[in-house]
Amino acid sequence: MEERRTLDKESQASIEGGVQLSREKLVALEPGLRGWRGKLFDMRLSLGSGQKLTAVDVFQEHLRFGDVGPALVVSTAPLRIAAYANELDAVIMLGFPEHLADGLSEGDRLIAVCTYAPMQGDEGYARDVIPGPKSSGQFSNAAPLIADFLSDDTHKLDTHRRFGVLEQEWEYVAKLAAQYRDYFGERARDGLPIATCFS
Repeated sequence: MEERRTLDKESQASIEGGVQLSREKLVALEPGLRGWRGKLFDMRLSLGSGQKLTAVDVFQEHLRFGDVGPALVVSTAPLRIAAYANELDAVIMLGFPEHLADGLSEGDRLIAVCTYAPMQGDEGYARDVIPGPKSSGQFSNAAPLIADFLSDDTHKLDTHRRFGVLEQEWEYVAKLAAQYRDYFGERARDGLPIATCFS
């Protein structure tokens, strides 16, 4: 098994993403990773971790070893996607730039890959998380990446979509997304990779 350098080596995803990162898609989403800005970001990652790392390393590892699950397009104007975080039994509502809505419709089924932040003392859940009854209680927050925006591995994504997620799970995510919007309205996190994983 490939060594994981940035993720917790003790925990194991219930269903690993196993998705290959597209560098071209990553840079299209995060143009700041081009040129000297990208090198500066990689240096900051390396200094913070004490080992040589790049943005490509971090996001590739996230997609390969993170916890795969359903994500639903809630609206296209603005673009909002509800990503299910299994360990929290909750959705994380993500907002994206309008151009990413091209070709998408409300109700479209996408694939999210989550990593989690462990619960620390009495800090509780992130403020925009409504934990469900099946929450493990071990994690306070999730960082979901929408794999469809970051990978050309269409066969793997379609396999997850068709066989890895039951119909009732898609329906459950839609219910949680509606509950979230009733409570928080249009509030959403920035869904772009750097903001999702490093904010």
